[in-house]
Amino acid sequence: MQNTFYKSLICCTQMILVYILIFYFMPSRSESPVSTICIILNACLTIVLAAAFFHTELAWQWKELVKNKKLWKAVGLAFVFILLAKALGLVIMRSLGAAGSHNGEVAVQSVSQFPVIMTIYLSLIAPVAEELVFRFSFKNIIGQKWLFIIVSSIVFGSLHVLSGDFVAIFPYLFTGFVLAFFYVRTKNIFVTILAHLISNSLISLLSIL
Repeated sequence: MQNTFYKSLICCTQMILVYILIFYFMPSRSESPVSTICIILNACLTIVLAAAFFHTELAWQWKELVKNKKLWKAVGLAFVFILLAKALGLVIMRSLGAAGSHNGEVAVQSVSQFPVIMTIYLSLIAPVAEELVFRFSFKNIIGQKWLFIIVSSIVFGSLHVLSGDFVAIFPYLFTGFVLAFFYVRTKNIFVTILAHLISNSLISLLSIL
């Protein structure tokens, strides 16, 4: 149990700390492709670390997903609630006078600059890395259900608005809440990974069209 705690702490610290360092100490992603590459590599490192540390648990959860139809239904339900959470967040954000988030604008610019790489990152790499950190690892660190849901949602939302446009936190905050809630209910990280993956893929597709 103690090993799980420290391994989870390493995954969280690695991803979050390196992301913050990239954001504040390297050129903006809209100005330099180097920052974008570093962010992608950081997410990949997170996935490798989590897979190395928790391969047995992750393999078991995947097998549970494959054979359990209820978990597949949970994926669909989580996806629907993510869309509702994003819509509610956008309504609140707009009502407070924010036209959009800087993070979202930069993501759209990055997709237009590097369509293939960024589509793969946003649709696959980012959802997997974020779920392994903000849901899987955070839950290993914070055992209490509601404390985990609240803390992971706030941290998840905050890291998406590091540029200072804090009014834009609501879509990310509510999405984080939905994903954390479904992870607690299903106890299967692949439910939230797939729901997050489908959601991001849809957004990436719409940004290209």
